[in-house]
Amino acid sequence: MLLRPFLDLLFPKLCAHCKEPTEGDYFCPLCWQESSPLALDSRCHHCFELLETSDNLCSTCRHHPLLPFVRAAVFDRNAPIRTLKNSRDTTQAMAAFAYYQWLRLSWESVNLIAPIPPQRSSIACAFAELAHLPCPNLLRRRAWPLNTDFWEVRDILEEGESILLFDDDCTSAELQLACKAISHAFPKRVYLLSLFY
Repeated sequence: MLLRPFLDLLFPKLCAHCKEPTEGDYFCPLCWQESSPLALDSRCHHCFELLETSDNLCSTCRHHPLLPFVRAAVFDRNAPIRTLKNSRDTTQAMAAFAYYQWLRLSWESVNLIAPIPPQRSSIACAFAELAHLPCPNLLRRRAWPLNTDFWEVRDILEEGESILLFDDDCTSAELQLACKAISHAFPKRVYLLSLFY
């Protein structure tokens, strides 16, 4: 391995986000720190928005929540780790971070994990494997009549089941569509875990 120091000199390891030289894999220490899972304290217990007071709910959720289900998130939307989201070799790591955050939330147990938007997310599937839960493609998109967009639940959901929706970077409108579709299936309980917030 005499060539290793020479190769490191010619081709130094660079942080995948800030492009600064680094000793570690993927990120420099600062970018790793900024990619930590979000803290759970000082967050609204319903929508996960940062709170300015010591209340459990933000002013919006106290009066009229935007989403009907409890939501939490794993990473900040601007976290450096987002640059690796679509990389195949980081799927397991992202799923592990999500699983760690889910355990920290201490939510009640669920029967299945449903990826949203309605296509199989490799991160959601890896997360479901860690949780030892099924991950069916529960939702499907409908666009009929023309110029409408809504999602519906496939017939595989039994009434009274508890569901964890795994949000793999949906827009606010897509989250509304998912919640509306799931509500019509009369689940016992629904939680929403977003990869990014």
